[in-house]
Amino acid sequence: MQRITVGLIILVALALLGAPHAAHAQPPTNVHRIGWLDAGPPLLEPNLSSEVFRQSLHDLGYVEGQNLVMEYRYAEGTAEQLPDLATDLVRLKVDVIVAGGTACGARRSARHAHDPHRDGSHL
Repeated sequence: MQRITVGLIILVALALLGAPHAAHAQPPTNVHRIGWLDAGPPLLEPNLSSEVFRQSLHDLGYVEGQNLVMEYRYAEGTAEQLPDLATDLVRLKVDVIVAGGTACGARRSARHAHDPHRDGSHL
C-alpha cells in the first residue's frame, strides 16, 4: 500500500513539473484563407489601402505564409470575369472574400457566388 502511495506521489510530481512546459507550448494554429477579388488589374506596387489591410491583419496576428493564405483574383477590367473568379474563390473555401475595385460588380459577384439565389441588388 505504501509503495502505491509513493508511486502515485512521484507520478503527480512529474506531471506537475511537466505542466509548465506544456503551458508554454504553442497550440496548433489554423491556417485562414482570404479571397481577394478585384475588378481591376493587379497593382504593380501596393497602394495605401492594401498596405493598411495587410498591416491590420498582421496586428491581429495573421501573417501570410504562417497562418494566413491570400488567394488573389483580378478581373483585369473585364466585369464579365467577376462571377467566375468569385465562384473559384468559393470553391477554394476561403473564409472571407474581400471585394475591391471601383465598380460594385466584384462585391455583387462575391455575394452571388456564395448564395446564387440572391441577385445582389441590395449591395
